Formats: sequence, C-alpha cells, structure tokens
Amino acid sequence: METAIEKFEQERRGTLAPGVLRVRSDGKRVYDEAFKAELVRQCSVPGTSTAATAMAHGINANLVRRWIVQHSARGGPCMPPPALLAVTVSAQPSVSSAVPAAVLSTCWIWAIFVHSMVLST
Repeated sequence: METAIEKFEQERRGTLAPGVLRVRSDGKRVYDEAFKAELVRQCSVPGTSTAATAMAHGINANLVRRWIVQHSARGGPCMPPPALLAVTVSAQPSVSSAVPAAVLSTCWIWAIFVHSMVLST
C-alpha cells in the first residue's frame, strides 16, 4: 500500500524537470545518478562545451562541472587525455636576417627625425 507521501511524490514527478528526483525543503534539487552520468558523458565528447550542454538541460554549468569533478574522483573516465602534438624546433633566425635592411634604415631615419624635432622645440 502506498503512503500519502509516496503518492504525492509520484504525482509531483510529472511536474519536475527531467532528471530531477525531488526538491528538498531548502529548494535544492536532487538529481538521478544515471542522469548525472549521462550529462558527464555528453560533456566528455571532444569539442563539446560544458556550459552549452548544461544550458540545453536547464542546469547551471557550475553544477555540471562539479559532477564532472566528482565523477573523475570516483575513478570514472571523465575527459579524454590531451592529445600530444608533434613539435619541430629549429634555430631562431638572427635579427639581421629576419628584418630587411631597408626597414632598419627607415627606422633609423625616423628615429633621427623624431629626435631632431624634439630638440628643435
């Protein structure tokens, strides 16, 4: 036999947002663990925004981020490991070969002109 509280909870579930089991007396929502795990899985897809995923489900992004941290603390695979990129290191070119001589001479002429303008005032 159902109690009045269980009956009330069943009626109320129809009005709750998806994934919400109940609302505590302080207004905080209690979410289903399977719903949390699914959101964490959706956020773990490369290129997916955690904020966009949270907003799509009507949940604060900070709450979803907390679920991600909790999930990874429990040992669950949360985010894929970062990909390593191949890097080639070469010698840095000298300043004289990187900047054409015409540009350097123009800079010197400009500096002399500005300096002479300052002295004449």
